[in-house]
Amino acid sequence: MQTTYLTPLPGTRLFDRFRKENRLRYGDFPKDWEHYDMTEVLFRPKGMEPNRLVEIMRTLNQQMYSWPVILYKAMSTLFQTRDPVATVFAFYSNMNYGGVWRGKSMVRQLRGDEEFLIDIIVVIL
Repeated sequence: MQTTYLTPLPGTRLFDRFRKENRLRYGDFPKDWEHYDMTEVLFRPKGMEPNRLVEIMRTLNQQMYSWPVILYKAMSTLFQTRDPVATVFAFYSNMNYGGVWRGKSMVRQLRGDEEFLIDIIVVIL
């Protein structure tokens, strides 16, 4: 599972609607394109400030991508599939998704630490 912010992409009805309602935070193209990566609030939500939506998303992601949850998902994959390859894939996928909301890829950070990776794989298997 991965969480992203609703992203009103240029050329869509949602983008046009938000532009008409003056709810876009970034709408100057191509200058603002760097913001359209689904990791930040691009519009003004109704009934709350954009920063409140960021806080809510941060709380959800902290819960969903905590170490106990990631390990549980990996062990659940192993139990259900009996496939160590699928288990390692589930583990790394969840680590990477968790890194996206933090603004970095956790898998990329761990690549240089082979000993740590071996320990993780041994725990999973």
